[in-house]
Order: sequence, then C-alpha cells, then structure tokens
Amino acid sequence: MATRNGWWRRGIAGLVLAACAIAPLGCGDSGDDAANSGAATAPAKESATNNNAAPAASATGAAAPAARSTPASAPGTAAAAVAPYLTPDIVAAAIFHPQRALGASLLKQFPEELTGGMLQQVQKETKLDPKSIERVVVLVPSDVDDENVPTGVLTFNRDVSDAELAAALDFMEGAEKKQHAGKIYYLPPLRESYDFGPKPPVPVEPPAPDAAPEDLDRESEAADPGEEAEVPADDEPEFLFPEPKKVMVPSGPAYFRPDARTLVLGTEARVKTILEGKPADTHLAKLLAGVSADQDLIVAASAKGHEEQVAKLKEGLAEGAGAMLPLPVQMAVAASEGVVAVVLTVDLSGPTMLGLTLEGKDDQTAEQLFAMADNGRKGLVEGYPQLREMLSQPGTAPAGVSEADVKDALDMGGKFVAAISVAQDGPRVVLELKRPEGLDEFVKAKSTAAILALRDRARQANHKSNIRQVAIAMHNYYEVYKWLPPQAPNHRKEAVRQTSYRVYLCQFLDEEALYREYRFEEPWESEHNKQFLARMPAVFADPAKPDATDGKTRIVVVTGPGTAFESYYREGQDLARGTRFQDITDGLHNTIMAVVVPEEKAVPWTKPEDFVFDPKEPFKGLGGKMPAEGLLVVACDTRVHLLPPDTTPEMFSALCTRSGGELVTFGADGAPRAFEPAPADTPGDLDKPNDGGPVAAPPDFSKPAVPE
Repeated sequence: MATRNGWWRRGIAGLVLAACAIAPLGCGDSGDDAANSGAATAPAKESATNNNAAPAASATGAAAPAARSTPASAPGTAAAAVAPYLTPDIVAAAIFHPQRALGASLLKQFPEELTGGMLQQVQKETKLDPKSIERVVVLVPSDVDDENVPTGVLTFNRDVSDAELAAALDFMEGAEKKQHAGKIYYLPPLRESYDFGPKPPVPVEPPAPDAAPEDLDRESEAADPGEEAEVPADDEPEFLFPEPKKVMVPSGPAYFRPDARTLVLGTEARVKTILEGKPADTHLAKLLAGVSADQDLIVAASAKGHEEQVAKLKEGLAEGAGAMLPLPVQMAVAASEGVVAVVLTVDLSGPTMLGLTLEGKDDQTAEQLFAMADNGRKGLVEGYPQLREMLSQPGTAPAGVSEADVKDALDMGGKFVAAISVAQDGPRVVLELKRPEGLDEFVKAKSTAAILALRDRARQANHKSNIRQVAIAMHNYYEVYKWLPPQAPNHRKEAVRQTSYRVYLCQFLDEEALYREYRFEEPWESEHNKQFLARMPAVFADPAKPDATDGKTRIVVVTGPGTAFESYYREGQDLARGTRFQDITDGLHNTIMAVVVPEEKAVPWTKPEDFVFDPKEPFKGLGGKMPAEGLLVVACDTRVHLLPPDTTPEMFSALCTRSGGELVTFGADGAPRAFEPAPADTPGDLDKPNDGGPVAAPPDFSKPAVPE
C-alpha cells in the first residue's frame, strides 16, 4: 500500500540521508574470514608516495572490522550503542554525538552568535534542547519506504519526562499502551491518509511495423479537413493512476522507553523484535564492533546478507529514481560495484578528522579500489599547485574577499591535500584525513571575519527591505492625498508642527491602531505621545539593534529647498501640502526620497527631524563625508541604491534635487556610474513652489485614510 506517511522524514531524514549517501551498498560475496579477520592479516599496503599513511586499523575508528572474537556489544565500541536495537533487516547505521561535536575545539573557534543561533533555531523547531541530547542513532532497513521506516534511538544526558517528549513529538499525544514480551510499548493514534495503490503500467501502443507512409497519408486525406472529428459523448479520458482511497494509518512510529533517558522509535514489528531482547548477529554488528565509539559521527553500512534488496535499490537508482540525489551520492552508488561494507567516521577533536573504510568482496576488488583512491590523491597533490596559481591571479578573488584571505585559504587547502592518506589491508581500503596544523587558528580568524561580513550584509538587506517598504507606503499615501506627505512644519498651528510624516505613514504600514491612538493635536514629545517611541513600527527599526527601545530610526527623508520633501502652504488652508510627482522633473528614478543615515545621526521616529540637504555642503547632514560603508538610499520610484563611499558631492547633490536638470546613470549593481551636469539654460524650480493643479482634502487626523 502506497500511502503518504512522511512523519519519519521530518525527524531523522538528515541522518538517514547521510547513511545512504556515504554507504554505496554494492553487492558481492565475501567470505566471513576475510570480512572479520581484522588486523590479523597481511601488512597493510600504503600509498607509495605518502610515507605518513596510517595503517588500516587506526585509532580513528574507521578501521577494518574487528576479529570474530570481539563481542558485538563490547564497551567503547560503536556496537555497544546499537547492539540492543539491531534487527536482521538493518543494513546501515548512523551514530551522532551532538555534545561531543559541539565541544570540539574546531567548532569553538566559530563566533558564539553563529553556534548559539543555530542551537536556538534547532530548539525552536524541535522543542527539544539540543544540548540535552547525548546520542542520536538511526538504523536503516534494506527496503526502507513510507511504511518500513528506519529505527531511531534518542539518548539524553538527563532524565526526560514523557510530557516533555510529547510537547516535541505530537504523535505521542493519545498513544495506545501495548505490551509484548512482558514489556510496554506505545502505538500512536491513527489518522486519515490516502492509499494510491500500486502504480499501473503505462500502456504504449507502437505503430504497426508494416505501416507505410502513404497509408498514413491516405488516412489523413479520408477525413474532411473542414469537419471536426466526432468524439462519443460517453468517452472519458483514462487516468494512469486509480482514484486514491481513504485509509487510516498510524500518525507516527511505535515507540518505547528502555529508561528515563532513552526513546526508541520504529515500526511496530521491529519494536517487538527489539523488546524480545535478541540482538541480530549480522555483518553490520561485527562491523560496528571494530569501530571506536569515541567519534562525533559514525556511519556504517553492510550489504552482506541483503544482496538481493541492495541490488534492487541500485537498480532503482540506475533507472532514474536517484536523479534527485546529489551528484556525489549518484557517483558513490555508481562506483560501488564490489563494495560490501563501508565505515565513515568524523572526529573534529582528534588527530584524524575523517576516516573512510571500504571493504571489497575480495582482495582483487580492494586493489582496484586502492588504485582508484590513490590515483585520486595523487591527482590532487600534483594538480593543486596549478589550481593555486590560477586562483591567486589578481582580480579572481570573490567580491568582498581580500587577496590576503585568498592566500591564507589556499595555504590551508594545501595542508588539507597533504594530510590525505590511502592504505590497503587485505580486502579493505582505508582513507584518512589528518588534522592540518593551524586549522583551529585559521577557522577562528576567518570565521569571525566572515560572520561579521555576513552579519553586515544581512543588516544591509534588512535596511533595503525596510526603506523600500517606507517608499511604497509613500506611494500609497500619494494615491490618497495626491501629494507626498509634508515633512515639517506641516501645519500653521504650533502644536501640530511637531509631528513627523512617519506617523502619518502608519496608516499604510499596518499600524492603524497606533495611528488612531496618536494625538496629532499634541507635540510628539507630549506626555501622551512619547509612549509611542517604544512602539516604533518594525520598518523604522535598526536591524543592528533589534531589541532597542529608544525609538530612534535611521530612515530619514531628504528635506530642504528643491528636494522631494519641500512643503508648501496653500492660501486659505492651515495644512501644508507636499510635493507632487509631476514636480519631480528630474525623474522619480533620479531623485532620492529617503536615506539610511549613520547610527549617530538616528532620530526619534515621531520627531519631525530628517536629513537637511545643504547645496553648499551636501554631506553636512552625514557628518561631513560619505560613510565608509556607503550610503543606502531609496529613489522616488522605490528603487533602492547603495551609493559608494567615493560618490562625489556633485553627484549626491544631483540626486537630492528634484528638478536640477542633471542626469545620473546607474549601473547594473544599482550604484551611480555617470553624471551629466544640467545645461546652463535649465530653468529649474528651486526657488519657487509649484502651486498648480487640484489637490485632495487635508488628511483627517481622527481616522485612517485607508477604509476599515
């Protein structure tokens, strides 16, 4: 029955993918003696060009399977973590120790804001504190699908109650208590799903082999081209898939708790087998018995005893079922012929960071694998100098990356290449990556710089989004009132002068409640209105200070004579009117609407204070010069631009004025590239207001302009 039951993917799909990706799972026969001979075999064959290659049975745990006499659950081995939960159908196992990995000196070099943020995100999505998880185990069966799901084992470093787990795993709510082999397990309640049935074959009717082209022509001529072919009314299209049927399926896996710190999940049949207490004596179990448990991540897979199922898996991937898999995974599957077992270990704290053991079906296969791996290593060693020279050329560094950083990265890359070793020991081939010297220091220096750069780019992206939302709100205001909002003073009455246009925009920024509560007849700093400083809309906030409560914003409009925010009074009206778009003769795209000023120039968001443009000193409102990181601006057409630090005063002045007659050309990156001064005979309107044309009624401050 093919149902849409994907709960297990959400919980453990990440480790399942790792297990399936690393383990090629090829088919082939291998004698038990060869598979379990361990270190008691002929001396290992090492790469002739690498005198530091480690023996096959290294301390990393990526070693050959242990001797037959090694107990399957020997303490200190990977088998001890999984032996109680192994069933005969399991072909792959992944063991992850989160706390060990998080404690690695390498990860500690990353800034706390990165690792802490990731942990918070995991906790937010899973409702489980990742720091409380000691070990995660995923056991993958040979014929995994939506019903025959992997087994998962969660081990915590403290006692965890059922209620705490139920808050994170919703399928535990209302689970039915069952009993098997004198032990208790639980079945989640059923939920409604659909049974799509088996996929029917697609009928294909090939043309008759004896049909000649002229026969087809005669058939086409037989029909009158002016008549449409008649289709019987009762003819209905045939569907490739039958109509799905509603069925009831479990809302989650069966589970039981061996103790207060462990949770085991899987199919009901597999849970029952585990409860019977008969660990499987499989090749995978023997494989894990030879692997040290003192690793951050262990992934092991064995095809022995499951050749038929694994062959079907490979056949399905070859027929296109694996087209959605990453290319390295497809290559691993394609190259896995003759490989019967794989062990991968990752240890971020140890001298050997990465270990990979491939077990061939015989010594001859292992020799072929060794030759392939060693040739690849030699290719890296011989080709890296050429790659380094190519990447060291001037101008090849990515944007925002200095040539010094490129050199340091290439130096570390060379150390990684030199740290790779390949060795053969009988039917096994072992690849290892030693820890390059100076790696921790390199990661600390470069990750801090990279995180700071990423943080700055993220903040800039947030600023871009915010300032554009403000510009869009300006356009919505314009649609209602037919002019841009006056900056200040916006009323002849002294009290109403003291209110920023930003408050008027609240009615167009989903802040209608704030707009209604604000008292426009009082100054912005009145006892009532000053409460709104702490209620500043998020669009005006500084992304660098998301928790700030001072109510200051860095988004200000450009004001002053000749700018887009020059206010006028009409005769007989107390309320000032703003600029109309037809007043902006330089073009909306050539005129700045608002800017993001430096942090020290931030203003209270309700205060009518903005950037005052001075034609004699254009950068005066920015502290006398362009900011070192550039100036983020939004034009009157809502397009956002980053003016570079080398922007000239003349170009900045041309962008600030609305009808100076200058022409500014922008590049593909949004930065101004060319500037043409205004012709000498350009009339301009810097000294006179444009008072023509009809205008809308003044805003009613007692209610939003947008209908409720």
